[in-house]
Amino acid sequence: MTDEEFHEEAERIAGLPDIDHPGPIYDLWQAIKPRRTKKQVEDAVRAYARAARETRMANIVDKINEEWFVLTPGGKIRIGRFRDGRLQLSPRADFVAIVGNMTEHETGAYSAGERWLRSPDRQEFDGVVCDPRYPPGTAVGSKINIWQGLGVEPKEGDPEPFLKVVRSILSDPAVAEYYLNWAAWTVQNPTKPTGTVILLTGPPGTGKTTLFRVLRMIFGTVHGNVCYDSNQLYQKHTEWQERSMFVQADEVTFRHARGGAAVLKAKINGDRLHIEPKGVDGYEVDNMLTFGMTSNEDHAVPIDPSDRRYVIEDTTLASVMDAEYWDAFNAWVDDVGLAIVYQYLLNRDVSKWNAQGDRPLTEAYLRHRQQSLVGVYRWWRECIESEKILYGQKLEDQPTPDMKGTYDKLEVFRAYCGWQGHMSRVEAATDQTRFWMNMREMGAVRKDYRPSGEGRRVELVDWAEARESLRAALGF
Repeated sequence: MTDEEFHEEAERIAGLPDIDHPGPIYDLWQAIKPRRTKKQVEDAVRAYARAARETRMANIVDKINEEWFVLTPGGKIRIGRFRDGRLQLSPRADFVAIVGNMTEHETGAYSAGERWLRSPDRQEFDGVVCDPRYPPGTAVGSKINIWQGLGVEPKEGDPEPFLKVVRSILSDPAVAEYYLNWAAWTVQNPTKPTGTVILLTGPPGTGKTTLFRVLRMIFGTVHGNVCYDSNQLYQKHTEWQERSMFVQADEVTFRHARGGAAVLKAKINGDRLHIEPKGVDGYEVDNMLTFGMTSNEDHAVPIDPSDRRYVIEDTTLASVMDAEYWDAFNAWVDDVGLAIVYQYLLNRDVSKWNAQGDRPLTEAYLRHRQQSLVGVYRWWRECIESEKILYGQKLEDQPTPDMKGTYDKLEVFRAYCGWQGHMSRVEAATDQTRFWMNMREMGAVRKDYRPSGEGRRVELVDWAEARESLRAALGF
């Protein structure tokens, strides 16, 4: 047997299952001795087996790299891949089990998954980025690009069917104009939060959902999402928000969930999001979320006195079209309409538009502001609505003005305290100094008096003036 024949046979034996090695190795030793000892034959077979294993593992590492990668944001290992365009993170044990069938007779530290994790050639990134300038799933510096493209290609055409729907549903021209600018800015800047939310309220069947459904379809199934439960917007596990750019939130209500509304505020115009998938430690990503909301409730969200995030408009049944009209519109959208609307929004000039500065202040927004008032502000609003100074059951007499139309200041303050106690308010107690400061902020006080020999008295504005003063205090 020549040396060349020896090495060919040793390599062939190395490719056999380990259990089949003793016989062929003995036969090879018999054919080559005395030029080689049995140990030399065994060492040659082992060397070829080791080389074959390393080649096989290198191929497996390359194959795993085609789908999987390691993420190390914050110094913690997370193993990810894209499934249907969505980033999927798996715990280490699950990943090892998923790729375990790539090798035979090798488990534990020698399994495909564990070897890939130990390999210096594994694909690794220190975070994610969503950048439309780069192809989906590619490296952008040290990060992986989760951008997957939008759901439609733009196409020139006549957008009038869409504009007619907008004008029909949003009868206030200022609100319709704001919506179009807001939608245009959103699709022109898909990876940035718009910083404001449009909330459309009204009974079912007014078409309010259509305006946001069209935008969600433009963003596609990866970067556009729909929620039918307010809890989804602020629940603990929000991994879907990492890739989301436009969220259509239907039938929302936060009026009894101020904590959830507070979490949502940070997502409306914050620059970072905390993402916490199930079974995986949390991490932070850039915020790309823009929300379009609908609700059947008159009071869907609590609005802070300093709010600059919401645009709220009522829709009415006057905007309802017949079924034939909507069938024709939806068919147009599914055919070429979506691409035409996308092109129209891309072409619309919003260079001088400001999301917060150009917000229209509507009666629906005022209603939400008034219904969201707490403490002294809420008490005074309810006094205006009933046109009398409200008081609690602990007080025997309602505060009444004297002949000059002035009230005892202490009695008015006690009326507020009685109302607060009777209504079981949970707001922190307000002292008398803060109480009168709030009353002046709302324009409720016309003049203070301190007659000789009497306590302090106050002249309040009449109820018509009080209504206008409260509107002014709320920014209207």
